[in-house]
Amino acid sequence: MEEKKVMSNAQKIKFQADIYYMSANLLMNEHDEIVTKQTESKFRYKLTDEEREKIFLGLLAHCLYAFCAELYMKSLILVSGNDYDKIHRFDQLFVKLDSDLKDQVEREYNSKNYYGTGFVDMLKEHSDDLQKIRYAYEPQDKPYLMSFAKWFADILKPITDAKIEKFERK
Repeated sequence: MEEKKVMSNAQKIKFQADIYYMSANLLMNEHDEIVTKQTESKFRYKLTDEEREKIFLGLLAHCLYAFCAELYMKSLILVSGNDYDKIHRFDQLFVKLDSDLKDQVEREYNSKNYYGTGFVDMLKEHSDDLQKIRYAYEPQDKPYLMSFAKWFADILKPITDAKIEKFERK
């Protein structure tokens, strides 16, 4: 009798993160199509009622990107041989990665030169992105850049793809 293959905890977490990542990309594509129409028309394009509703899909996408960045880090922490308890802040999760993974994430992020600010500073500034984005309707003390969550997820996904074996059912 063949032994049933079981997903590791890291694979389970990565699988869920991948679903959120795909969903976020779909939502972001819808959002970006509308933004492109507006910018190409120099904001003379009048949004339809449906487009006015869809413009807010970007907020939902960024929330999903923040959540999947958290999950990607948690899966990498597990393959590093560490545990993460009930941590949700990016900076607190990041320190639990092994040093090679930390170096790789930082190198990849800095090579993209997002926003012209280094990874360490951005991580510090955006460690509670999931909470800030989830409660975006609450007043902020200063303007807030939501794009870090997407950038961070975009960096973490290929790293987890390389480090965590894809689960294949037999």
